[in-house]
Amino acid sequence: MRPRFTREFYIPAKSIKITDKASDAVAYIYTNSRGLPGAAVFYGKQAKPVAHYSYRTVERREAAVRDLFKSRQEVIAYVENRKVERKTKATEFAASVEVGDIFHYSFGYDETHHVFYEVTEVTGRFAIVRKIAQAQEDLGYDFRHRCMPQSGAFIGEPERVLLQDGLIKVDRHYHASKWNTRTVAGVKVGPSYTGGGSH
Repeated sequence: MRPRFTREFYIPAKSIKITDKASDAVAYIYTNSRGLPGAAVFYGKQAKPVAHYSYRTVERREAAVRDLFKSRQEVIAYVENRKVERKTKATEFAASVEVGDIFHYSFGYDETHHVFYEVTEVTGRFAIVRKIAQAQEDLGYDFRHRCMPQSGAFIGEPERVLLQDGLIKVDRHYHASKWNTRTVAGVKVGPSYTGGGSH
């Protein structure tokens, strides 16, 4: 079993700690055995340094540490912005879902199956959905058929799902997307799907 070293193992002896006030980066500056300025820089809770070098001059060391601090600041800012964007999108998506909306997913390779769920209740970022039946039209070849969901024809028990990233997670493993995304004559509609296949 390989030993796991703590950060203290990598921090040079007699070094001076410099903390970046705008991020979780820290640098330990020191003078090595050859008299050259050195620096070991760490991000977050990482044990190993992200950079550990010697430099020809103090000025080069300062510039390197400054660049590493800036890089860490940019990464943290990007991650935080992504969190805000995802939360905003999730909130907007949840606000767009209404009772009667239908969600769909498909599975299978040689034989494709389509599954539909209808929203029966919306509360904040959560919804209650139920699996619904579908009408099928035989296409007359390769055991294929065209299918359309039947609103109100419930065949499953109510499930509470999280409205997030334009999807809902159903049947444990599948993610369904909204089916009725178009409005025709004031009615939300969606496409028909071809299902079935060779047996």
